[in-house]
Amino acid sequence: LNNLQEAEQRANEAQEKLNKTRNQLEISRQKAIEIHQQGNITIEQEVNQCIQQTQDDINRLEDMKTATLLLYKQKAISQFSHQVIFMALKQVREKLNTMIDSSVHTSINNFNIALFTNYKP
Repeated sequence: LNNLQEAEQRANEAQEKLNKTRNQLEISRQKAIEIHQQGNITIEQEVNQCIQQTQDDINRLEDMKTATLLLYKQKAISQFSHQVIFMALKQVREKLNTMIDSSVHTSINNFNIALFTNYKP
């Protein structure tokens, strides 16, 4: 009878340990599921952050490209304008040089002399 009671007590203790272990196993499973879900959430957040960062970089590069193209366009227009002005002045100088003979040159000099002589500060 004593052996039977001890065996029953050991069986009850074993059953309690088994139940306790099952509870801890279930808690561990739930914790593992939580960790897995949190890992998935973190991965998704990181992916979204990378996508957003990449999109921001693309937008920044597009802005820089637009600004660079505008700068080159303005530089080209400026160079073209300078060339046009230089060529126009060159043509005017050539026309004046071919048109001015000694009599016109003398007249212009006399006119300038008259302006200076009549000048009163």
